[in-house]
Amino acid sequence: MNRLFSGRSDMPFALLLLAPSLLLLGGLVAWPMVSNIEISFLRLPLNPNIESTFVGVSNYVRILSDPGFWHSLWMTVWYTALVVAGSTVLGLAVAMFFNREFRLRKTARSLVILSYVTPSISLVFAWKYMFNNGYGIVNYLGVDLLHLYEQAPLWFDNPGSSFVLVVLFAIWRYFPYAFISFLAILQTIDKSLYEAAEMDGANAWQRFR
Repeated sequence: MNRLFSGRSDMPFALLLLAPSLLLLGGLVAWPMVSNIEISFLRLPLNPNIESTFVGVSNYVRILSDPGFWHSLWMTVWYTALVVAGSTVLGLAVAMFFNREFRLRKTARSLVILSYVTPSISLVFAWKYMFNNGYGIVNYLGVDLLHLYEQAPLWFDNPGSSFVLVVLFAIWRYFPYAFISFLAILQTIDKSLYEAAEMDGANAWQRFR
């Protein structure tokens, strides 16, 4: 088949196709980023009628000397580490479970990735409903049905429990991505290798390695 532009470079046509995406990326990502960097060197009054003043790096000095900033940074590091580790481990475990044939395998796999393809706002409302202090299903099971607590825990009113819930929500939200990636890799491995290892007396951990 002849090239679209015989004897010419395809670069102009490629740039034409990329132009809408580049403009959208520049308007929604690049420009706000540059604007935020500019604002960080200014004292910007809430009143738009008052002009902003250039303060240099004093905003950075102030935030680096604020204990609240370091606490927030530490919590962010913890959150990132726990979510990445949790979603990776859970995704690998679920992928290993699905790396075999069983009934309703395709249906179950669709249910697993449901949390990844569902809009985040819907998941947030569902999560808030589950852990609601008054009528949530979690408190109903823990207090009324199983009698694990004398009083319904205030899940979102406690900093510790609310942080744990946010981490668990993020793991549940994003582990299907790791699951799909690991499952695709596992399915490229020939089943005969597992059968040969089992015949040689390898245990489950050795077959996994």
